[in-house]
Amino acid sequence: MNTQVLGYPTNHADPNGTINEQLYNEFGNHLLTYKERLSTNVNSSNTNNSLGGRSQESSAENEGNLGSTINNAIHEVQSMLFSENEIFGFNIFSSSGFDRGDCIYHLPAFLYHQSLIHIRDSYFLRNIPSYKRIIVKMVDGSIYANKLVDGSGNIAKSGVYFSFILGTKTS
Repeated sequence: MNTQVLGYPTNHADPNGTINEQLYNEFGNHLLTYKERLSTNVNSSNTNNSLGGRSQESSAENEGNLGSTINNAIHEVQSMLFSENEIFGFNIFSSSGFDRGDCIYHLPAFLYHQSLIHIRDSYFLRNIPSYKRIIVKMVDGSIYANKLVDGSGNIAKSGVYFSFILGTKTS
């Protein structure tokens, strides 16, 4: 495993520091870097079969289930959004295997402690069901294909929960 540090120290009071910078401030060299397969492109004209041919909204109102991830690449990361597979144990809305990365398993924390799924916040998952939607885990534990941008052009208001790996570096 590559243990290079991608985040660099930043001032604790700096609200503009990246997630990696803030994690590095808290955990220093215990924050490990790992490789993850991530989507690199979304094709807006592909039909996404993950919604079973159903549109989330009427076609007059939105693009429905158009778009899917089409390419991927290996990236070195220190923090990642959770995948629907890690939280729920299976694909629900993923448009392709690319948007879930290498996540094909249900994390034991969510498998054995279902109450963790029902935390009092909604947050983004990494899965992309169409070219204008991302998956959001809702407060009640359900998931929804939500617009990234609302009608006013504002980014959808959901939280970000992410995973990262802590460890001791060996030489």
